[in-house]
Amino acid sequence: MEPLIAQLRGKLEVRLLTADTHGKQAEVDRQLKFTAERLKSGGHEREQKADYIRALGAQKVVAIGNGANDVDMLKAAALGIAIIGHEGAAFEVLSAADVVTHNIFDAIGLLLYPKRLIATLRR
Repeated sequence: MEPLIAQLRGKLEVRLLTADTHGKQAEVDRQLKFTAERLKSGGHEREQKADYIRALGAQKVVAIGNGANDVDMLKAAALGIAIIGHEGAAFEVLSAADVVTHNIFDAIGLLLYPKRLIATLRR
């Protein structure tokens, strides 16, 4: 995964925002050689994520997520990508996203090879 993130960082500004639900983000940070930004504890993750996207300038943001707390973030972003992965995905996320992929690797692949996005989103 780290090489993909490195490739992506060569093309885009990459940020990782997490609620660290599983308490394993420190290990993920180490593996990715990247430090995620943590949400404030105490709830309201959904609003925090959407506010974060808007503060970045939503019209230039791609957001990737799979949980119910990602819905507003995906809606706010210029491009929202839902991933299903091993955890599955909240139904609401699927309808909020512009594109749905099997996993994070496929989502990153869309960004590294944008012609895939063109093929998917073409009308």
